[in-house]
Amino acid sequence: MSTRFRRRRFEMIRQVLGLQPGQKVLEVGCASGVDFMQFADEYDATGVDILNLPKVCDFNFQQLDAKSLPWPDQYFDAVVSIGVLEHIQPMDRLCAVSSEIRRVAKRFCIIVPSNGTWIEPHTWSVFWQMRGQHAKSPCSHELNYFSDEAWLQFPGFTGASTKRYWHVPAFKT
Repeated sequence: MSTRFRRRRFEMIRQVLGLQPGQKVLEVGCASGVDFMQFADEYDATGVDILNLPKVCDFNFQQLDAKSLPWPDQYFDAVVSIGVLEHIQPMDRLCAVSSEIRRVAKRFCIIVPSNGTWIEPHTWSVFWQMRGQHAKSPCSHELNYFSDEAWLQFPGFTGASTKRYWHVPAFKT
């Protein structure tokens, strides 16, 4: 994914959340920090991931499962998760993660694919819903594809709203 696209996405997230320099921001599922490097310079950035991958930028990293976050309620000014929740299995673990995000966040922005998106973000397949499983995911595991409305039924996300950005929906408090 291009740096230009990442910057545009970062600007969208910053606007949606109303982020101010110096605020505490958590990214759930930060991997190497490639998406997060946009936040690292301007914010008090923390990233968590179940894997400990080599980091591409300097930020506070903790290797842990997001189903049990070690911070008090509303500790972070904002929590961001980009393209992670669709990978979490089983369903009870996904529910635990969504609840934890809401618990530690004053505001949050989650970016996930929906079964209504016309471009599948993992394969860039157009009209992927009409194709076989190979067009839906290059992953070795099933992905969670829900409607925008179904995502809002998860614990922690009720009362949030959705907004479609290009082809992938995001929801926020």
